[in-house]
Amino acid sequence: MLDVEARTRYVLGDGGALLLHRHWRGERRAPSVFVGHSQPTHSGNVTDIAAALARSGFDVHAGDLRGHGGSVSARQPLGHLDRHSGWQQLISDMQTLTEIAFEDVPWEDRMMVVPNISALLTLELLKIQPDLCRNIVLISPPPNQKTLWMLANAFVKARMLICDPAKPDEHTLYHLYSFLGAHLNEKNHLADVMTPDRTIIDALVADDAAWPTPTLAYWTSIFGGFQNAWQWPRGAKVKPGTRILLMYGGEDPMMGLGSFIDPMKAWFGARGLDDVSAYRVEGARSALFLDEKRLSVSQAILSWHRDGKLAEQEAEPTATSIENLSSRIVRMFADDTAIGNELNPEDLVELCYTAIDDEGRLTEIMYRLALAISRDDRLDAAQVEQLVSTLMPHWDRSYKINRQILDNAAIGVVLQSVIERFEIGVAMLSDTGRPVFFNGSYRKALQRCASDVALPCDESVAKATENLLRRAGIGASAQATINEAVIVVENDPVGFYFRPPVLRQTGLLREGPSTILVLRNPSDRTGSTADNRLALMQLAYGLTQQEANVALKIAAGLSPEQTAAELGVSIHTVRTHLKRNYEKMGVQGQTALVSRIMSGPIGWLGA
Repeated sequence: MLDVEARTRYVLGDGGALLLHRHWRGERRAPSVFVGHSQPTHSGNVTDIAAALARSGFDVHAGDLRGHGGSVSARQPLGHLDRHSGWQQLISDMQTLTEIAFEDVPWEDRMMVVPNISALLTLELLKIQPDLCRNIVLISPPPNQKTLWMLANAFVKARMLICDPAKPDEHTLYHLYSFLGAHLNEKNHLADVMTPDRTIIDALVADDAAWPTPTLAYWTSIFGGFQNAWQWPRGAKVKPGTRILLMYGGEDPMMGLGSFIDPMKAWFGARGLDDVSAYRVEGARSALFLDEKRLSVSQAILSWHRDGKLAEQEAEPTATSIENLSSRIVRMFADDTAIGNELNPEDLVELCYTAIDDEGRLTEIMYRLALAISRDDRLDAAQVEQLVSTLMPHWDRSYKINRQILDNAAIGVVLQSVIERFEIGVAMLSDTGRPVFFNGSYRKALQRCASDVALPCDESVAKATENLLRRAGIGASAQATINEAVIVVENDPVGFYFRPPVLRQTGLLREGPSTILVLRNPSDRTGSTADNRLALMQLAYGLTQQEANVALKIAAGLSPEQTAAELGVSIHTVRTHLKRNYEKMGVQGQTALVSRIMSGPIGWLGA
C-alpha cells in the first residue's frame, strides 16, 4: 500500500493556457484513474478521494480546467470563460489532462471519476474518442432534462442583456444554488447543496481558489455545454465493454433526488452501453466526492471497478418528471389554487416584487417557470427566452432590493454589537442634528458632557445634543455637509460624529436618520479593544469584517505580506481587500488609508 503525496506541475493547454496538473504516482504499470472537479471546486479539493485511490494501487491524475483553481492568470481570471469558445476550450483542457493520465495505459486499465461539469466534458470526449476509457464514474452529472437546459440558457441570456458579461454575477450564482437547494429544510449557505458537512463547506468558501462568483460569460459557456453534452450525433456509439457508474447522494438535488437516474440509463442504453449501474450514497448531496473522509466514497468505486459489485440498497426512488418535482417545490410557496398561469407575465412581475420581502419567492419564480416549460411541449427556446428577458429587469430590481434589505439588517446587527460592546452612547441623528433614536448610555454620556445637568426628557436630550454639536463646531448649517468629525470637550475627545453609507437613503426622508453620534464619558476609556475597532470600522465605512481586519493591520504598520501571514490568507486576497477599502473609504493608496483611519473613529478610540 502506497502513501503518496501529489506532485504538481503546469502543462500547456489549447491557446497557450497553463493548466495545473496533479499526480499521485503509482507503481509501474498500475491502472490509471483521472479524477475531475466540479464547477465551484478544483483539483486541490479532491485530494482525499485521489489519495485513497492511490493507496489502493492506482496511478492517479487530476487537474484544473481553465478558469478554475490554479489554472488562472491575468488573461484567464478565476470564474471566467470566453463566452463564445469557453466550452470548446474546456473540452480541449479535459482532453489534454486525460491524454496525460492515460498515456501508454491500456483501455481496460483506465478509469475516470468525474463530477458535475467534468462529467459533462467526459460525455463530450466520448463523442470524439469512443474508446476513451473502460470504467467511467459519473458523479451527479447535470441531467439530460430539456426543461432545465431551456430555463438555464434563457436566464443567462436575459442577464446578458442588462449586465456586463465579463463581470462576476452574484444574481446567477444565487439563483442556481437556491434552485438546487430548495428542497433542503435547513440552509446556512448556498453551498449547502454540495454536502451537509459544515467543516467542508467552511473550508471551501474560505478557499481563495474555490467557490468563485463566476461571470455571465462563464455561465453562458457552462449552460450551453450542459445542453450540448447530451446531444450526440445520430448513430454515435461508444466502445463495447465501456462501463458506467452513476453515483449520487441521497439528498442530491442535481439528480432530482434520484429520479433522473432512469432517463440517464435509457440515454446510455441507446448509445450501446448496456453496463450502466447506479449507486446512491446516503448522507451525501451533489458533491459526494468531497466526503471521502466521512463516507469512504472510494470503497464503493473500488468494489464496482474490481468485482462489478455494489452494496445492496433499498430500491431507487421512483422515477418522476421535472414537472412533478417543480410542482412539489412550488407548493412549498403557494397553495394549489395559486398554481395556474405560471407563464402569465403580469403574475410573474407581481411575484418579483413580492420577493422583496420574502426571498423564497425568488426561487418560486424559477420553479414556476420550470413547471410551465415542462407542461407545455409547444414552448420553444425562443419563447422562453423572450419571457425571461421581459421579466428580468423586474427580477433584477427585486433581487437587489432584497439584498439591500438583508445588508441593512446586517448593519443593524453590527450597530447593536457596537452598542453592547462599547457600553457607550449611540444616537442616530437627522440632518438637523435632532436625535431620532438614542440609547440609555447616550443620555448618561451626554449628561456628563453637559456638566451633569439633568436630562429628564427627550426634548432636553435634543437640546443638549444641539449644544454639544455647536461646541464642536458642527452647527445646524454645517451638519448636512460634514461626513465625519471628532467631538472634543475641554480638549478630551469624547465622541465621533459620522455619516455611514447605510443611512444614505433614510437621510433623504424628512427628519430621517442620516448620521450617527457615538459618545463616551469624558473620563471613560472602555471600548478600545480590537473587537470594538473592528465593529466601528465596519459601521463607519461599510466594510466587511475581513476588509476591516486588513485595514486595521495596515494602520498598525504591517505590510500587506505581513498582514496576509497574520490573517492566514493569500497576498492576492489582502490586495483585493485593500482595493475595496480604497474604494469604500474614498482614498488612494496605503498612506491615505492610514491617515483616514487615524483621523477617524479608530484615532478617536485610541485617544
